Amino acid sequence: MQSIINHSDRDSTFSYTYKILYVLDKEKRDWIESVNKWAMNNITERLLEANQRGMWQTDNDRLRELRKVYIETEGSIEEVY
Repeated sequence: MQSIINHSDRDSTFSYTYKILYVLDKEKRDWIESVNKWAMNNITERLLEANQRGMWQTDNDRLRELRKVYIETEGSIEEVY
């Protein structure tokens, strides 16, 4: 996973918490994926990277779910090509 977080993304834990609500809410996630598959992939990748860098903490269950969504969206994007 390449680094995609820039300084403007380091604004607050609130922004990460807000983003995860979209990822873990199936209805919101489905809508975002239907509009822009790359956006959902980008959100999950940013959250996973933020956790890896120690910029945002969450429990292991959420991390597992994020990884699952990331892999699913990555596969969905690859189907396009």
